[in-house]
Amino acid sequence: MLIVLAIVLVCGTVATALGAAHFVFVTKVDNQAKAILSGLQHTPGVYVTLTVKRASMRLNGVSTAEAYIFPRGGPNLDGALSFDAVLTHRNEDVVTTYTLVNTRAYVLTTSTVLDEVQGTAQLLCDNGKLLQLSFAGENFVFCTAQDSKLQRAASDDLDMVIQYVSDPTLLPDLVTPWNGTATPLDCPVVVSSGIPPTPVAPTYMETASMVYNAATGPKRSFMMGKLSCECRRAKQPCLFVHGLGNSKAGPMVDTFKSYWGKIHEHSPCCSSTKFVQFDTVTQGWTDPNLQREFCTAALKISQGASQSTVGSLILVTHSMGNLLAGGAVASGMCQFSSRVTWMSLAGPMQGSQSTNLVASRCAASNSWFDRAFADVLGLTGLCPSPRAYVQLQHQSTVGADMQAKYQQAQAVRRTHGARVLCGTDPFGIGSPIQAPMLPNNDDELKGDELKGHTRASHVGGTLQVALNFYSHSSDGGLPYSTFGPQRARSSGPMSNIVSTPHVVELLDMRGQESAFELDLHGFVPLGNVPSLATDLLDEHGEIADLVGDTLRLVTAHVDAVVRGLIPSTESLSIFTTMTRSSNPHNSAQSQRRPSPLIHIDHTPTSGASFLTKFPPDIQNDIQSGRLRVRILSVWQPLVPKVLDWPLALADARTCPPTALLDSETRLAHGNIGAMSLMTYDPTVQWWYWSSMTHSEVLVIKNYDSKDSQGRTPHTSFFDPRSVSSPGVFRKSVEARVIVASTM
Repeated sequence: MLIVLAIVLVCGTVATALGAAHFVFVTKVDNQAKAILSGLQHTPGVYVTLTVKRASMRLNGVSTAEAYIFPRGGPNLDGALSFDAVLTHRNEDVVTTYTLVNTRAYVLTTSTVLDEVQGTAQLLCDNGKLLQLSFAGENFVFCTAQDSKLQRAASDDLDMVIQYVSDPTLLPDLVTPWNGTATPLDCPVVVSSGIPPTPVAPTYMETASMVYNAATGPKRSFMMGKLSCECRRAKQPCLFVHGLGNSKAGPMVDTFKSYWGKIHEHSPCCSSTKFVQFDTVTQGWTDPNLQREFCTAALKISQGASQSTVGSLILVTHSMGNLLAGGAVASGMCQFSSRVTWMSLAGPMQGSQSTNLVASRCAASNSWFDRAFADVLGLTGLCPSPRAYVQLQHQSTVGADMQAKYQQAQAVRRTHGARVLCGTDPFGIGSPIQAPMLPNNDDELKGDELKGHTRASHVGGTLQVALNFYSHSSDGGLPYSTFGPQRARSSGPMSNIVSTPHVVELLDMRGQESAFELDLHGFVPLGNVPSLATDLLDEHGEIADLVGDTLRLVTAHVDAVVRGLIPSTESLSIFTTMTRSSNPHNSAQSQRRPSPLIHIDHTPTSGASFLTKFPPDIQNDIQSGRLRVRILSVWQPLVPKVLDWPLALADARTCPPTALLDSETRLAHGNIGAMSLMTYDPTVQWWYWSSMTHSEVLVIKNYDSKDSQGRTPHTSFFDPRSVSSPGVFRKSVEARVIVASTM
């Protein structure tokens, strides 16, 4: 009887556990993709109301649009949703309709279940399920009802309300638009028509793991972005300086909508905004009176100005305003302190061919057309050419004195221009002279008038780039890579690592170097370091081998850098030195290429194994806790500016341990090492140091006996802006150091 009772109790316990597991699976793991897709493909249409969250995203002042989605039914229910769509945007004057015709496909089965949405705009989902899904490069959170119908969705930028339409007569007609000749438009394909491969179903063990993690692990949250941009630096007063064509001079104002629009509403780093109103028709950029007006305004608005030196200020200059600012400094009217941040927009630093064209049109009289064209220009006040236009004629067409002034203004901007923005297409620019100049130019600046006179060897600012994250191993085993001479001896694949690129935002640490700490961020930038370029590069610019005196020089240099950074160092050992070059034609066996895969050079276990390199007394102090051990990488360029394949570094504070995994490194003589790889995590903050010089060093932490989480994933990355500087290959030297210190 007792045996029977025990069996009943055990069976009941097992049944209860299985029921609980099934409940967790259904409510917290299963994304119900097939049920959602089945419901979508069996409804005539879906009505979606879209609302943009940010004022800067409004189209013609309107923040809402409506869309009808036409799911295309079919036998494929393996996670693919094919659809056509009609989107309508309305304002008081215009109704614009966008039509998407022909099958397009997106995968829904890769969505993940969430427990909550955090942030300034939380998504309400009473009695429903939250799903996170990446769509068109943006993360969305969908709310699904208990009947597996989508109700609403949200992203950082958009809110969507979703309604299923069961009556086909309530849907608009889906037709391809026609042109004026009564033939259908043949528009280019804007979305891939191929259906992505269906993700592999998880195994029973993987499903069990997901159920366990969902039931016992932390809440799976999605952080919704804030509705407005924030400034990541101390705010400064802002001064906006317009360009050519303003005929009415006046005092500084808080807004200047006729020229700048509502830029004052989208300037979060401005503690105040002031807009100058200069006469830039009868006064040219080299005129002393106009330069004096500019300096007076800049000195008045900036904080901490002294005599003729402009203090803390964000200076935003457009078009000819760039030359005016550069010319004023070059002529000695005023000077810029290091606290001036210059935002240079579309600066014609070589002048503009358009003003030459205006002058030639005004002077032409060979035909009635030339005279009529000159009359049209005269009506706009451009014939004869006003003084400001004459002073803006292209540098190649003016005399030596004016050419010198151009060069001086260019030199000033090269020195002080922190951020430069240039346009590539004049389409959409409206101006009073648009009609008469349409056959030639619409007052736009050609590319070569804009480029080249920025800081030619400096490219900086926040950047969106693709970084390579670990995805999986090609053979299903432990990930590995083969290095050095072992590559030539190996008969198998050099690596089984498969990576996947993900686009991330890189913040630029340039200008805020002092804010970084080795034991807080996992890396630190150091400036004013002695250069090694002269000692390591020969007369042809090639890197010398690190042997003999050269190796001793590098070792002493790195020793000094580390001891300067960590004054409490008691023991230091440099165990690896290497050089790298991004030149694809470089054949030197001693040089490595930049590493394009995110990694940390040591795992916690492999780092700890290096402690035996210290003498016994140091090892005893390490074990007792008196000494702390770090393994560092010291990285220094050998070129004047690093434009090609710079380094990206993760802020160690934002890097979760779950994103890191161990991999094997197969080295010479059969030695086996280990390094950490990183999987993609959108919450990680990434940094880079723009345009590093050969007198600057990055120190990166790979291991810490005190803080195992303070390590920094890093990688080289391709900066797409480097294509404007062909042949400028990266050359660098690095060393790995193990340091024992009391701090």
